[in-house]
Amino acid sequence: MRELNENARKVEEIRHGLHLVEGERKMSIPVTGVFDDLNVDVVNEEGSDVRVLGTIKGESKPPLDAPLPDYGRRLLDLREHIHRRVCGAPRWRGRSVEEFSDYITMVWKCIERSNFHLNFVAAYERMNYDILVHKVDQCAQKLTTLYCTTFDTVSKDIRKDADHRSDGGIVNIPDLLEKYDDKLAAKMMTHLHKLDGDVNVILEDKRFTKWSTDQLSRWKRYKTDQAAHWRRLIDGQVNNIFLYESLVEGYKKKLRDEANGMFRDGKFKKLTLQEQQRKFDALFDKLVTQASEQNPPFNEEVAQHVDQVFADNKDLVWVTKGGSRAFKPSWPFSLVFSHSYAHRQKCKLHAIEYSIKKDIKQTLAGVTQYSDGIVGKCIQLTKVALVDAEKEMPVSDAMKEKVFRSVTKLIRTELQRIQYEWDKKNSVSARFASCRPQMKSYFKNLGKGWLGMVLLEASVCDWLSNNMQMSFEEELTTIVGTTLKGKRWVVSADVMQALVDNSLVQYLEMKNIKAVLGKVSNPKDHIKDVVSHLIAHEVLQCSTKKLEAYKQALKESISAAARSAADVKKDCALTFLSTLKSKLREYLHTPATNCLLTTMPDAGDPNFNCDEQSTDIFDPSNKDFVCSKMLDTVDAMSNPSVDVTPAVLAFIKDRAHGASRGVMPRCGELCPLCKSPCTRELGHVTTEEEKRHDSYHQPVGLVGGRNVRTDELVPGSCYFNANNGWRFHHSDGKWYEYSKFDQVFPNWSLPVEKEPLLLREHIFYNYQDDLASFFSLKKCTELPPAYNHPMSDIKQHIGKLMS
Repeated sequence: MRELNENARKVEEIRHGLHLVEGERKMSIPVTGVFDDLNVDVVNEEGSDVRVLGTIKGESKPPLDAPLPDYGRRLLDLREHIHRRVCGAPRWRGRSVEEFSDYITMVWKCIERSNFHLNFVAAYERMNYDILVHKVDQCAQKLTTLYCTTFDTVSKDIRKDADHRSDGGIVNIPDLLEKYDDKLAAKMMTHLHKLDGDVNVILEDKRFTKWSTDQLSRWKRYKTDQAAHWRRLIDGQVNNIFLYESLVEGYKKKLRDEANGMFRDGKFKKLTLQEQQRKFDALFDKLVTQASEQNPPFNEEVAQHVDQVFADNKDLVWVTKGGSRAFKPSWPFSLVFSHSYAHRQKCKLHAIEYSIKKDIKQTLAGVTQYSDGIVGKCIQLTKVALVDAEKEMPVSDAMKEKVFRSVTKLIRTELQRIQYEWDKKNSVSARFASCRPQMKSYFKNLGKGWLGMVLLEASVCDWLSNNMQMSFEEELTTIVGTTLKGKRWVVSADVMQALVDNSLVQYLEMKNIKAVLGKVSNPKDHIKDVVSHLIAHEVLQCSTKKLEAYKQALKESISAAARSAADVKKDCALTFLSTLKSKLREYLHTPATNCLLTTMPDAGDPNFNCDEQSTDIFDPSNKDFVCSKMLDTVDAMSNPSVDVTPAVLAFIKDRAHGASRGVMPRCGELCPLCKSPCTRELGHVTTEEEKRHDSYHQPVGLVGGRNVRTDELVPGSCYFNANNGWRFHHSDGKWYEYSKFDQVFPNWSLPVEKEPLLLREHIFYNYQDDLASFFSLKKCTELPPAYNHPMSDIKQHIGKLMS
């Protein structure tokens, strides 16, 4: 009785919104209590809302067991009284039969599933827990947004400082890394302090006491992860600008110097075009080789750096002073069973090692370049997994050593591959090699004897022709990525699931069942197609409009640079190019990294000197206006046809790091049983309780799940099967309860009830013949009637989520 009263109290709290604090109550739907206006009068029955009608019959035995004559009348009077009271209330409104039908269905659904003590307590706590997680997540998203804004500011500072460096000397990269890391931290300090205060206020709420320590640890981990991520991006900017670009500029200067010596004093007249071409190829190839030898690709050093990070982790000791901690069974017949026990333990430890390596591959999936930090993260992930394993079984030092050696080998191999791919495009030699068209144009123009205004005009036109398309793609990526970052299908996994299901509905309406079953069986590629289509649609919507704005920005920058050059009497070319760069930096959305800015002609090149000519060449009204061809080059630019989807995905991933709770980009790891993809963010750490793989589980039979005795398709989802005591056959040959799902698959959360996937259930119910044929199995003979959702209801549900 005490438990019933306690649960009733909690239900009333929820109904009246008493479990919410003031701010939350404002956001919730106001609820009126059923007994707020109850009239009770034991003397005057006609005016009382509560009436004791007594028994239906006079007695339980004949002859007085007939119904009491006034019982029926009094019951009807009570019914009419209730009707009058309800309809007379100011807030009363009529409801349709359809609405009542929905309410009744929901009530019966609750009754069918109810364990009254467990369900009410769990529901009450789950509601509070969800509120807590949502509040902390909001703080996390605010932190990411602030980091994103601060990163852009610091990036601009880095680029401006690089532009103002005129000594051309060797820079101290470690000092610069420390300088800009400190600048990022300083700018974020106030924001972090405020958000720490907000989180502490949230956790002080008595409703959340049970989870406050866990959530505080989660918040601290999130802050550490964010700081490391954005510091890594800042370090990348510093290395890119002060190291790589500086080195590449050095090799470009060498080529210009060689070309000047080759064509000085009219020597260009002695060389034919073919000879000039051969000399350029030889010179350029020599400098590329030189760049590679002097700055070897980093992938060759990755293994050494990985080993050093492992060596720096002093606590990775393989054997303790006490010797091996191998477990010895203590029961009487241990000798008889020791071999069997050891075999079982070995299988479990192999499973743990496999799981750790799988997690590491998942963590490295979003990595594009080597860093010591990512190696440290993999080491920490391995440590945590082994500590968790020790809670369930003894793990010897020898086993730990085996795991870490295997992990070390995996990290070396994966990061060498990742760094190799990065080096192919970003190493000093690769960057310089990509400048071949630009340097070839410069070399060819010098070979024609062009200097001063003519060379400046030709060089700027060539520069625009070679880089405008790529520059616009970078701009488009940033614009589209920023636009999409806040879209509901990016933020909400529910909306993304609706969009994926909507795609399946379209195939169903085309009666292409084979395509539907193929996409359900291969969800990773299906989701990728849907996301690509969404991004491509956004690109199509804004590319034409943004292209015109981009071209206008280029033309305004060129015109402004011409006006500045016309106002000076010395260093006209230097003023023109410097002003052009600063104006482009104002107009472009990617001022720190845009290729148009990183490949500009060298303003200090003496061959551009046109001071001996009249400044009228920078006057738009002059027939020899130096910028005419530049403006024509911009006008001739057309809309690029390159797919920017991968670049947009990468942008969103970087800019929404850790705060993207929707799909961009999703982990995609398939449920071991129903093959539904994990909906958490790519690279999440599956050893953390709240970061384990999770999904919207679908009917197992939809992907070929079968009853091993009958070969029939199985109807239940992982949640349904766990809730109803079903078992599954594991690849290790054993049977396990679905309720032990998270123990058998330690990187996965235990399936919990979520919004049912109506379309998936509809497909399973209505397309049994196709499913049986597709998987060469027998049809399910016990189809749940609840799966037969009308397509109209499914479309309406999907439409609500998408709208």
